[in-house]
Amino acid sequence: MSLPVLVPLDHRLIDVQPVRHEPSSIETRSAEDVSNFDEEFTSEKPALTPPKDPRVLTEVEQTYFKDFTYMADWC
Repeated sequence: MSLPVLVPLDHRLIDVQPVRHEPSSIETRSAEDVSNFDEEFTSEKPALTPPKDPRVLTEVEQTYFKDFTYMADWC
């Protein structure tokens, strides 16, 4: 018996074959729609945790947050 998973694979074709995506069956009303998540998680009040060892971010780390505008009260 031969399993399809064990057939020889031409690895060169992996890069050239188009990726097929299955259509999503999840519907959302907006980018902020959380109706597909359990209310147990969406009803929790968010809490920020300060870092254990506060330090100044490096220049590269600062670029990760360049478009962020939120500033925590404890900062």
